[in-house]
Order: sequence, then structure tokens, then C-alpha cells
Amino acid sequence: MSEIRKVVGIDIYHGDKISDWAKLKTAVDFIYIKATEGDQFSDSNYKIERDMAQKFGIPCGSYHFYRSSKDPIEQANDFIKVVGELRVGELPPILDWETEDDSKDGFDIDEVQKYLDLIEAHFKCVPWIYGGYYFLKDKILPASFARYPLIVPRYGKEAETPAPWKKKLIWQDNNKASVLGVANRCDHNIFMGTIEELNAFKKV
Repeated sequence: MSEIRKVVGIDIYHGDKISDWAKLKTAVDFIYIKATEGDQFSDSNYKIERDMAQKFGIPCGSYHFYRSSKDPIEQANDFIKVVGELRVGELPPILDWETEDDSKDGFDIDEVQKYLDLIEAHFKCVPWIYGGYYFLKDKILPASFARYPLIVPRYGKEAETPAPWKKKLIWQDNNKASVLGVANRCDHNIFMGTIEELNAFKKV
């Protein structure tokens, strides 16, 4: 009996270097690229890497590193300004949510919700959320957050799924993976479904 094919991808930022896009296409099913962070930072390699992913036919998505100390509306608007519109074949945007910074007001779920609402309204698709198991679990998030597909990191052992989610969409299983076509070691992800299910998320 043949082994079920894993659907895999990577996520990258300006510290990563794609050395051979043709080889990378044979190694991954999708790629996520950092676009912005906070309310004033855009990744220096974002635009060219997005264009290259499109050129080589690698399904691509964009992510924003959320800063709790920054205004969520300004963060959303900055991401929208940098990304523009989703291109045909691209995947939904990701909210990379893994720190509270030194926000004076502490954690505020309403602020995060404002960001998500603006992103969903602009891109006309439900954004995904990336966050650690304990980080998200400790937030005691409302049940409504389960509508956002979830990416959870854990290395060496399959990631658990925090409430209110019942399942994760992607497991980031390695942050030092050796991937064909990438010059350095990078984040590696396993999509918890079939290639057809991944393709269903792409913009048509």
C-alpha cells in the first residue's frame, strides 16, 4: 500500500535566501512570504519573492507579524498597502500572532479582531492565524475564533490544537529544515489535508 503524499510548504522572510526557484518548485506545494511587521515595516525581499513564486507557479501567501503595541487598524492598512490584492492562485493572508510585546494595555482581543475584520473585508477571504499552542490557549479566545484556519508550530512532535479550535490546518514541524532550492535552513510546514483541499483555498 503506497504512502499518502504529504502536502508541504515553507515560510520565509528577508533573512532567508532562495537559491534556485526551479528546484524549490519540486520540493514544496506552497510558500508563505513575510510582507509586513507592526505598522511601518515592510520586508525588503517581499515583492521580488512574491513575483518569483508566481513566475514558477508555486502557490503563494503573504503574512503579517502582528505587534500588540501597535494600532491594529494601521497594521492592517499597512499590510493591505504592501500586498494590494490577492493574485489568482494565491492563498489567504496569515496573521502571525506570537507575542504581546510590551503593550501598556496588555492583551486586547478586540484589537486583534479589528485587524482580522479589516483584512477579511479587503481580501474577501477568511485569514489564517499562526500562533503557538500555549500562547493561544492562555488567551482563552472566544469560540468565534475557530472560524480562522490555524497554523501551530511544534518541533519534533506533532503540535496540539488549542481551544477554541478543534483541528489545525497546518503544523509547522521544523524551523531548521533543509529544503531543496533554499540556501539556508528555514521553517517547514505540513498541510493537514490533501493537495485538492489546499488548492480549494487559492483565489480563482
